[in-house]
Amino acid sequence: MEENDQKRRWDRKSAKKNSHKVVRSHYVFLLFICLILMFIGLEYNQSTAIFNEFSGTEQINSVASGALVKEKATDVLSDMLEGRYKTADKKAEKKVEEYQQETKKGDVLGRSRGAFASLVNSVSSGQIFVQIALALKNLSHSKDVATLLLILIFGVIFIGIWMFVKVPISAVTRRVFLEARTYKKIPVHDAVFIQSTHRWFRVCRVLVLDYIVEVVLWFTVIGGIWAYFTYCQVPYIVAENPDIKPVEAMRLSRRMMKGHRWEYFVLIVTFIPWYILASLTIGVSDMLYGVPYRIAVFTEYYAYLRECAKQDGIEGADRLDDTYLFEKAPEEDVLEAYKDIKSVKEYADTHHVELKSWQKFFIKNFGVWLGSTAEKNDYQKIESMRFKAEKEQDVINGDAYPRRLHPLYDAKSVDLEGTVSAFRCYTVWSLILMFFAFSFVGWAWEVSLHLITDGVFVNRGTMHGPWLPIYGFGAIYILIFLNRFRKNVFVQFAGAVVLSGFVEYMTSWYLEMSKGMRWWDYTGYFLNLNGRICGEGLLIFGLGGIAVVYLIAPLLDEQISRIKGRPLIAACLILLAAYNIDGIYTKSHPNVGKGITDYTAYEETETPDTAPEGSSYDLRLY
Repeated sequence: MEENDQKRRWDRKSAKKNSHKVVRSHYVFLLFICLILMFIGLEYNQSTAIFNEFSGTEQINSVASGALVKEKATDVLSDMLEGRYKTADKKAEKKVEEYQQETKKGDVLGRSRGAFASLVNSVSSGQIFVQIALALKNLSHSKDVATLLLILIFGVIFIGIWMFVKVPISAVTRRVFLEARTYKKIPVHDAVFIQSTHRWFRVCRVLVLDYIVEVVLWFTVIGGIWAYFTYCQVPYIVAENPDIKPVEAMRLSRRMMKGHRWEYFVLIVTFIPWYILASLTIGVSDMLYGVPYRIAVFTEYYAYLRECAKQDGIEGADRLDDTYLFEKAPEEDVLEAYKDIKSVKEYADTHHVELKSWQKFFIKNFGVWLGSTAEKNDYQKIESMRFKAEKEQDVINGDAYPRRLHPLYDAKSVDLEGTVSAFRCYTVWSLILMFFAFSFVGWAWEVSLHLITDGVFVNRGTMHGPWLPIYGFGAIYILIFLNRFRKNVFVQFAGAVVLSGFVEYMTSWYLEMSKGMRWWDYTGYFLNLNGRICGEGLLIFGLGGIAVVYLIAPLLDEQISRIKGRPLIAACLILLAAYNIDGIYTKSHPNVGKGITDYTAYEETETPDTAPEGSSYDLRLY
């Protein structure tokens, strides 16, 4: 009995020591998760005070706030809610014009052109709300009904986002911290573990009910304090068992906290120095370390309460059934659950395609295959299986959580590599055909946008043929120069943004320096750099790069690989010849003219309505 009491004693000093260790071991991932938690404003939102103090400009404030309402259009919204739609619409339109005219040449946060600028302007001016209200008025033929519907629609949207996005993130965060205290590595996909159990909506119901009960009890003050210390373990309980029912989770938390409320209060008090430090640093200390550390400590406390509940046999403790979230699974159980991975690894290790050193260099660094297509297919199959085995090797080694041993594990939801894998290498001929495919798609995109916008067909290419090389080169550069980052989709996206931005900026600079003309100009776009690149364009390129790497290029390569050698080579040579002939002709006869290069100097007071006639003010749209 004495041995059990000693084992169950809460050791705050050891818990904090372990928490420091956990945060240091998984710092980047835990910090990223906590920043999301803080920015959505559900918990620890006071720690983001620094952004309210040092935001630089009103535009940054409007975006960083997450709601684009720093520049509050209270007069517009007031008129709209009182049914004065025409007055509200005129005021909103006037505000948008003011934002556009305020944009100066070289302004990075331009607000006169582009989709991002339109979004910022329409929301910060209140114009978007007026337009929705007018649409509802026309449908309902009543100002009062339209206003009511508008309030209801935005109310439903707000509540929906809060219930099904913001609230469950608290459980996701706890889940990640629980894994971090037991395992050395946390795969990125474990952040969506709850979703993979198909219990997301149940988790939402549990946490929403808990929130509502606590809010109601806070009206009695004493009841609110009691509820805070009684139901504080609900997010952890549902993180461990997403299948638990709302009432069960709350009752279990109440039983677990019985006799421990004072102990929990003392634990909170010990963080007062951290709160003071956060105030002195305007939230910086909390953002960089304080919040992850506190959550880690409270995670240790939950593990302690869970152990007490198990030993005391309290009612409902059997629902805390994710054993391997708190201790390593027996090796034999892991090997049995992942036995297919063992056979996959053995196949990959025992089958090889002999490669020369120079072939290995190009494959490893650029993902380019120099050899026969048959050998490439064999090599690709082996490497795909090797990657699959590597993904689960940390689990087999006991360094990561064994998802397959969770009570709610669904074998059908296992992530399996398909026949079309992104982790492949490409032949030179395949890259050439894909270059022309992407160049043609880019050309068709630009031509179509101009045709829709101005109703005129114009060859928007920098050359005379149906291709825009910047799109082709951008896609191929992402495939080969970012080959090493394919295993990490976040790094791949960031790399695609940076690389695409560099290519577009340098292409614009080269064309202007060598030809003395611009084929595109983003001046006035939100987040633009010298009018050569802009935020919304880079976002599209980043997303497009992800689509190219993980879907489009593998699918295209799968089809190209079916073309026999001679026809494939002949097609590539014909396209290259046509492209070079076009390049030589374009050098002496550049593709210029109205709708292509007719950009004029951008003045501080120019807007799309005041720009000189003939100036292509908004040719490049995304």
